[in-house]
Amino acid sequence: MSSLEQRTELLSSGDLSNTTLLSIGDERPAAEKCEKFVAFLLGNSTYCISSKTVAEVVHPLTVSPLPTAPASISGIAAFRGEVVAVINIKKILGLEESVANGKAKLIILRSNAKATQFAIPVDSMYELISVGPEAISSDPGSMSNGMTRIVKHESNVFRMIDTSILLERLESSIG
Repeated sequence: MSSLEQRTELLSSGDLSNTTLLSIGDERPAAEKCEKFVAFLLGNSTYCISSKTVAEVVHPLTVSPLPTAPASISGIAAFRGEVVAVINIKKILGLEESVANGKAKLIILRSNAKATQFAIPVDSMYELISVGPEAISSDPGSMSNGMTRIVKHESNVFRMIDTSILLERLESSIG
């Protein structure tokens, strides 16, 4: 009897238990070890951040520059009645500014330490990926003081931005 036939028979008989389901190939334990990442493009490079830190992805907002803000802050934007600090992520990562391609988005990040919200402008969204801990390694080329790591997914390599380090540095720079 095939696995599908076993599942169908169990469902129709009404005799289900967690033990029975796990014994016929439930893959939840492996999936629970995976973490989801929001992947995006900055210039010609692909990056990702943990989906746990993403509140929302929106179309770009009008950014008002702050003359006394650190260079890592592009300015502020109004988002749903709140003020959001817009991060100059390309400057932080040492990337060149690129020409807008019409696919730009703004990733709104949650900050657990304070009530401050931050946003990262990206050139375009890539996809939502799910990887296990074995796919994450250190980034030997990290020019931003350990803020990035390498994530391998299928045949792609992403630079993962550690948002906890990023937000900690930004929050300390703005007081």
